[in-house]
Amino acid sequence: MAEIFISYKSERRPAARHLSKVLEQNGFSVWYDYGLLPGEDFEKRLMRELAQARIVIVLWCEMSKQSQWVQKEATEAKAAGKLLPTRIQTIDYASLPEGFWRDDIVALADWDGDPLSQSLDRLLEDIGRRLGRDPAPQFRGLRALREDWQMYGQRSLADFALSKDRLKPDEEAGEAPSPTSAQGVVHDPAAERWARIEQSLDTRLYTNFIEVFPTAPQTFEAKTHRMQLEDWAAVDQSDLAAVRAFERTLPFAALAHEVRRVAGALEDAVRRDEEEAARCKAEEEARRQAEAEAAQRAAAAAAARKAELERGFPHLSVFRDRLRSGGEGPEMVVIPEGEFMMGSPADEPERSHVEGPQHLVTIANRFALGKYAVTFDEYDAYCAASGAAKPEADFGRGRMPVINVSWDDAQGYCSWLSELTGAAYRLPSEAEWEYACRGQCSAEAPSTPFWWGREITPDQANYDGNCAYDDNYAYEDGGRNGVYREQAVAVDFVEFKANPFGLHQMHGNVREWCEDAWNNSYNGAPDDGSAWLCGDTSRAIFRGGSWNDLPYGLRSANRFRDHRDVGGGGRGFRIARTIIPS
Repeated sequence: MAEIFISYKSERRPAARHLSKVLEQNGFSVWYDYGLLPGEDFEKRLMRELAQARIVIVLWCEMSKQSQWVQKEATEAKAAGKLLPTRIQTIDYASLPEGFWRDDIVALADWDGDPLSQSLDRLLEDIGRRLGRDPAPQFRGLRALREDWQMYGQRSLADFALSKDRLKPDEEAGEAPSPTSAQGVVHDPAAERWARIEQSLDTRLYTNFIEVFPTAPQTFEAKTHRMQLEDWAAVDQSDLAAVRAFERTLPFAALAHEVRRVAGALEDAVRRDEEEAARCKAEEEARRQAEAEAAQRAAAAAAARKAELERGFPHLSVFRDRLRSGGEGPEMVVIPEGEFMMGSPADEPERSHVEGPQHLVTIANRFALGKYAVTFDEYDAYCAASGAAKPEADFGRGRMPVINVSWDDAQGYCSWLSELTGAAYRLPSEAEWEYACRGQCSAEAPSTPFWWGREITPDQANYDGNCAYDDNYAYEDGGRNGVYREQAVAVDFVEFKANPFGLHQMHGNVREWCEDAWNNSYNGAPDDGSAWLCGDTSRAIFRGGSWNDLPYGLRSANRFRDHRDVGGGGRGFRIARTIIPS
């Protein structure tokens, strides 16, 4: 089934054939009635091809206006909405049969017949738009058509239509051109033709020469050129060794030049690949070296701060405040002062724009943060003393992290604990939470997705282990999938290690409310670690991810938000405590 059907007056067949060849070399399939077989039902075949085509090009001229067949085909095409009218001769539009005048008729009367002429652009664009794809010109084939067009008089489409068909001597004339000119000078047609195609890279030209001039002296060389071109087409032209091996067979000059060009391009590509690989290796080594040095500096700074902390406040490294009603409050860890880059770097996989821009935050004063998320035991004691409603426990109470609590519920617990201890308990700010989660005191420390690095597995945290973190991460696997526990685990679950500050399960298990109001980015955020209280005050932030979150939600910089009075199944909290500087 051809895409394009050409309708024309039979006397204009050379024009239809020339246009068909040009369209085929631009990547379109074409049918006109040259394809009818002897004995076929003429009308039935025509109507079938016309019905199957997506475009019908009608070549209007003075003769086609009078053709009943052309008018019938144009009528069928117009009714089917696939008529593309053209004119190959200057005619009076008003004289076209009624109903066939179109403002969008394509004028080909002035086309000089050159297969590479820009005069064809309008027709090719119209065809491409109707078929839904751009033309795909085969320039070798088009150049071969141009050679024939030039050799036989450079005729326009109108000339093709009105003149005797002389495209190729082997097609319909049945004999080679006359060897004698009008002036009686003897010419050698074979030699003239050979001079035109001797250095061609188109096997069809050599095949045509061999068929037209089978006994010419140049025929053996034409066969040799054709054979070499066929051998070259069979070579893997992406394999430098194969290309160089073919070059050693000593092909004819034009082909040798093409082989050298391909070989040179392959050598350039190999050299570029080697240079790129060397550059990437050097960059990777430099990055690893820089990260190692930064990690060493961060570790030294952390060790120095820890030593200073132990010297200056040894009894508060880990502590529990006594309650006035008896007993002790949650276990708290003192977080040293320091600085860090808050938010995620632009190249962190699965990051969100709300995690930027990354900015420097300085924690000038120590504060305390819960070693664990608040447990059901601790929260139930508050409910019993205050009369607050106990939240439902989906997986048990005791040492399980409290869940199903809203931001308002967490604030109530902090106020109650502050009353019983005389200390300032509160929710941590977003900056304090992320600083404590990363477990580093220096802004030079790498901003990795998790406090331990760039990958995560279910052996390190509690989350939906059916999914792995960014398998296509450029410099790490991102981790692997594994067990999905489908529930929270106890806050002191022994399989998960504490981070460098001694905090447990900052990644996963339960989401943890923070003090801040919601903002869509860090533009204008405080840089001193304090809570950002302006913005959307109807919604608050929670961090860390839960047992049923995907691994990207557990990243140190990831941010969630919801209305303050909503307590979903995966939401708990971890308390902070202000330490007044001595």
